[in-house]
Parts: sequence; C-alpha cells; structure tokens
Amino acid sequence: MKLLNKLLLVVIGGIALSSGIYMANQNKNDPVLTTQAKGPMAGFSFKDIKGGDFPLSQLAGKTVVLNFWASWCPPCVEEMPELDAIYPDLQKINIEMIGIGIDSPSNIREFLQNRNFSYPLLVAGAGGSDLATALGNSGGALPFTVILDGKGAVLYKKLGRITGEEILKAAADSQQKIKTQ
Repeated sequence: MKLLNKLLLVVIGGIALSSGIYMANQNKNDPVLTTQAKGPMAGFSFKDIKGGDFPLSQLAGKTVVLNFWASWCPPCVEEMPELDAIYPDLQKINIEMIGIGIDSPSNIREFLQNRNFSYPLLVAGAGGSDLATALGNSGGALPFTVILDGKGAVLYKKLGRITGEEILKAAADSQQKIKTQ
C-alpha cells in the first residue's frame, strides 16, 4: 500500500511539473501577456468585415475609441447607430473609433446584411475578449468601451451601454488630458 501511495505521488508530481512547464511555454505566446510590455494593442490583429487583416498596431500614436460588441447583445446593437452618428465628429478631432465584434464571422456577416456603419468593424471572436480583458474588462461583459491615448494608456472606460454624447464628452476630456501631459 505504501508503495502504491509513493507511486501515486510521483505520478501526480510528474503531471504537475509537466503542466507547469506547458503553461509557462504557452504564456510566452499569450497575446495578453506579451502585449502588456509593448502596449495593450500590440500583437493583436483581427479581420475587418471584408476579411482583410487589421493589425491594431497601426493605431499606435492615435487616440482611439474601442467599442467591444456582439450581434447577440441587445445594448450593443442599440448603441451602434449612435456610435455611427458621432464617428465623423470624432474624426474631425483626430480620434479613431473601431468596433470590435466578439462574435463569429458568420454571425457578424448576417448581422450586417441589412445594416451599414461608417466606422471600422472588426471580427475578433474570442481574441477580442482577450484584448478587452487586457484593457480592464475583467468580467467579460458587453458592451465595453475604452478610449486609449496614442501610447495605449487607458483614458476612459465604460462597461455597459454608452451614448454618443458620453463618448464625445469623454473624447473631449481625453484630448484635454493629452494636451496637458
């Protein structure tokens, strides 16, 4: 019986050691962990709605509003027309806005069949959840909106439905913060 217990401890210890080594190697490739040293958007690349690559690194140096949404999320769908309406105003003050769909490509395509939005929409799937978590959405709920400065620092974030007015006010406040830095 003692021999069996010792053997069991050796097997469990070997599994634990193997799991630890495996997880350590996985973390080297984890975009959430690797991006923290390079800025929250580094290493993230998603597809646009036409299937083209959209690396978020191309937004470096810009103030950016990121809105995380899904087609199955009623408050996300409700806020999208308001976001679309303010997009030209954001562009006038040199702020980019990107919608990041935490959804399957087929769901997003189906959702967009009868809708047009002027701001860029990306298809992120679960990878978008990783980015949202890295930006402070620890609960994973949607919608989630964040404003980042050109260096990737979070200037504003809101979990839940947001209005166009809230974004414009937060964007103006963010621009003011950037000017005083």
